[in-house]
Amino acid sequence: MVRANRNARSFGATLANTPGWAAGWFFVPFASLWKPYYAMKEIWQGSDAEAVASLNPPVPALLPLWWWAFILHNLVGGALSQGSGRAHGPEGLISTSRMLIVSSVVTIVAAVLAIMVAKQLARRQDRRASAAAAR
Repeated sequence: MVRANRNARSFGATLANTPGWAAGWFFVPFASLWKPYYAMKEIWQGSDAEAVASLNPPVPALLPLWWWAFILHNLVGGALSQGSGRAHGPEGLISTSRMLIVSSVVTIVAAVLAIMVAKQLARRQDRRASAAAAR
């Protein structure tokens, strides 16, 4: 996100988040629930190859999906860490194993969506850079 923020700034985009804060918001309690999404959203919008004059160009559904998968991953991981220490006996271990499977699936989905966002943003910024170079 730091590099993508810098790239968007080099295209002339005015971003509310600095490159450092684009990544730093992930580590701020409570603000980490929404600020990283908005940092990515403004990077996406600032990387528009057509340089649309709209103040708030739309973002693809992929962005909110990525963010909700990330939040769900954190919630499931937190619930798992809270509940796994209380597993007693075979039933408790089976229940914990099921939670681990769910957690793994959520983590995989979140990771695949994050990769898709990164790849699409890189393509978007490449197109923007090519369009700027052609002028």
